[in-house]
Amino acid sequence: MIGMGSIGRATLPLLDRHIAFDKSRAIALDPLAERKQYADEYGIAFQQVKLTPENFVEILTPLLTNGEGQGFCVNLSVDTGSVDIMRLCRELNVLYIDTVVEPWPGLYYNQAIDNADRTNQFLRSQAVAERRRSPGGTTAVSCCGANPGMVSWFVKDALVRLNEEMGLGLETPAPADRDGWSRYMQSVGVKGIHIAERDTQRVTNPKPVDTFWNTWSVDGFISEGLQPAELGWGTHEKWMPENARRFADPESPAIYLESPGAETRVRTWCPTLG
Repeated sequence: MIGMGSIGRATLPLLDRHIAFDKSRAIALDPLAERKQYADEYGIAFQQVKLTPENFVEILTPLLTNGEGQGFCVNLSVDTGSVDIMRLCRELNVLYIDTVVEPWPGLYYNQAIDNADRTNQFLRSQAVAERRRSPGGTTAVSCCGANPGMVSWFVKDALVRLNEEMGLGLETPAPADRDGWSRYMQSVGVKGIHIAERDTQRVTNPKPVDTFWNTWSVDGFISEGLQPAELGWGTHEKWMPENARRFADPESPAIYLESPGAETRVRTWCPTLG
């Protein structure tokens, strides 16, 4: 496991509870020594190390290939080049999963590059390009956390239920049939999907009114706040915000704004709260 930050510490008990694995061969990597206590709590080894473009191959290769069986890399860290690590795992016949296509340090706040090249769309295009260069082989799952990740499964389930309740009689596409799900959604009449997230965690001292508390990854929150705001933009949209730009790829389903996400105000809605 790469990273023992907030996401890594939340994932460890889930692995311990739901996944059968040999703890004697598991290891967590993190640059901060104080995070060893979390690995100790669940009986797995800990190595204090910061992965860089120069050392990641040397550090990860023996950890992922020692002993019998197939290795599994769970990447839950910021500032780690996801595509580079994914490529290494493919070469080593090692399984891989992450929650985001993460770049090496510097991209999010690099003012020397175009804003389009600092977006999640750009990062995703790198992962897609890697898949096209090396089809087949060992499985690597990209961007599979809660959102993105599980929300896609929930949306598909909701579409199937809409089809049933509306009596449309549509045939459910195969799970990996991207074009099929697009046509299915169009047939159901969906033009847009808004994923509304509300954190229901409770603490001893309640959050003050008109105060924002971040309960997600601190580094991830800051990084995405620095990136240009991005929006999925459907083919039915007939207008664009004044500071919106399209990506060079004509097939891109998204646009981005010439302003950072942290400065972009949006309206949201939750079914339970409005």
